[in-house]
Amino acid sequence: MGQVAASSVQLPNVLHAAAVLPDEAGDVAIMYPVPEWLAERNRESWKQIVRFYEEGPYSEDWHLEPVLRLVRGVEQSSLAGSFRAGQAVYMLMVSTKERHGLEAGDPYVIVHPEAPGKIGMAYFDPSGRLGASEDVPEPEARACLERMLMRLWADSPGRGQLP
Repeated sequence: MGQVAASSVQLPNVLHAAAVLPDEAGDVAIMYPVPEWLAERNRESWKQIVRFYEEGPYSEDWHLEPVLRLVRGVEQSSLAGSFRAGQAVYMLMVSTKERHGLEAGDPYVIVHPEAPGKIGMAYFDPSGRLGASEDVPEPEARACLERMLMRLWADSPGRGQLP
């Protein structure tokens, strides 16, 4: 098997250096570089979303527990520093915006509960069109979200290319 070489790039005030690194299972992880001030703001948005899902008065018919577990996992990962979390009603909204609020032309990902044990995800491109949609069992949700976040990053103005 071939090995993937990691490259380190020095960027001023950047949280992550762009790198492609294989993990123990051989999967490739891509780091998304953002300034430290934005990474802090993004991490705080994930903390707020965790609290939103933990504290909200929700109907059991909404099946939010799988989404909460997914959100907790992302909040504890390096992804939380690179992507902003928000919500609309009970749906998770993920973007690369610096501040709250999507505008025309902003790509985003939505995550919502489906049937028990299933999570729905959709990616909307900068034109507002549905670019991808999947309903996945909870064990596959993190991988599905990472695929959609990769596409979101690529389509985000000023963020689309890793240095």
